[in-house]
Amino acid sequence: VNVDFSHTFTEDTVFYYVCEPHMSLDMFGKVTVGDGGIVAPVVSDDKEEENTPGFLGVTMILATLGAVLYSRSNRDEEL
Repeated sequence: VNVDFSHTFTEDTVFYYVCEPHMSLDMFGKVTVGDGGIVAPVVSDDKEEENTPGFLGVTMILATLGAVLYSRSNRDEEL
């Protein structure tokens, strides 16, 4: 049986369909209209990554804090 079918897509999206006479043969398909409705990721020009201290910066801060606390505890023990 031949059946004519037409459809006008009005939005960018992805439509999935099944070929019913051949469903047992896993005949599935999709129609991608335009960009498929994919929203482009927002690209930021912020340089936050450069202003955030990395592993080395955090390690140096913790080492300095540890040295100060250690020297204070040794000074308190000597008194």
